[in-house]
Amino acid sequence: VRLGDRVVCSSIVPCGSCSYCLNGRTELCENAMMIGISVDGGMADLVKVPEKAIFTIPEGLDLLTASLAEPLAIVLHSINIASSPLGKTVLVQGAGPIGLLEELALNHAGASKIMITDISSRRLSLAKDLLPSVDIVNPISDNVFSYIERITNGNGVDLIFDTTGSSKAIESDFTLVKRGGKIIIVGIPEEISGADFFTTVLNEISIYGSYEGYNEMPTALTLLSNPEIPWRKIITSVLTIDSAVRDGFMKLLREPAEGKVSVSLGGDI
Repeated sequence: VRLGDRVVCSSIVPCGSCSYCLNGRTELCENAMMIGISVDGGMADLVKVPEKAIFTIPEGLDLLTASLAEPLAIVLHSINIASSPLGKTVLVQGAGPIGLLEELALNHAGASKIMITDISSRRLSLAKDLLPSVDIVNPISDNVFSYIERITNGNGVDLIFDTTGSSKAIESDFTLVKRGGKIIIVGIPEEISGADFFTTVLNEISIYGSYEGYNEMPTALTLLSNPEIPWRKIITSVLTIDSAVRDGFMKLLREPAEGKVSVSLGGDI
């Protein structure tokens, strides 16, 4: 990395020397540093991070789209955990920024059928705009179980990627996935979630947690350079640092209806 390079930063900085790092499991690093938690984060004009945390942006990729690299890396890590979605029927729970990225990444990876849920009609409209072939379902007005039953002829979906961080949504996953299917939990709920281990055992359901995506950062930047995938449309607002709390954080707490909200600190954003 040289002075003047355009770069993005991972949110996790692995130590590189613990047993997990040495076995390629950097997301499980015993001594990981978190940008914005262990040390000051990026809501500032100047930020100091270790060189191992930064990745060079490819030529031709604009800074705004490149800001999706870290969340997309998280998505790619979850897909790697699930193994290939090629030809699979997939349900994405939650159409926030991670869910929308999940939708596009799964389509690129060859999923045969993608469905996405959310309680925000605005987010579901965005999901449909990004990927016209996706099926959108609102749990407030639709019975998700009945819908999945009808679409899959009673079999359930092969894979569920739960990005909601909602215990209620996670608890519903056990009735929506097929026998022998996989549930990948990407969103972290604040409250304790119940798990239907009776169904898990009888149907041999596999449940995986997915955390971070340091190793996937280079692949994320490569994918973001693909002009045929409408990544940038996921970004629905670009705010100044002065308005980020009022028009960003507080607005999302009141009504989480945005896609990705980015904060501009200058440059070509």
